[in-house]
Amino acid sequence: MSREISIPDDIFVRAERHAAQQQLTVDDLISTALSEHIAGTEYIRRRGERANLAKFRETLALIPDVRPEPQDRLPEAE
Repeated sequence: MSREISIPDDIFVRAERHAAQQQLTVDDLISTALSEHIAGTEYIRRRGERANLAKFRETLALIPDVRPEPQDRLPEAE
């Protein structure tokens, strides 16, 4: 099956370069990227369906309430 899609020129040029580096056609690159995106989205959805708020809260309760190390702190709001 073949479909026509519209891709902005700048993205298409970058896709051509990337496909050439990977020794792929642009069609193969786009098909692979789209397949990976769909699979990732489906994985996240399935994981979300298994989520359990009570278990999450139990796990959070096990984490000590201490100030993070300096390198792990977010910048203070101004």
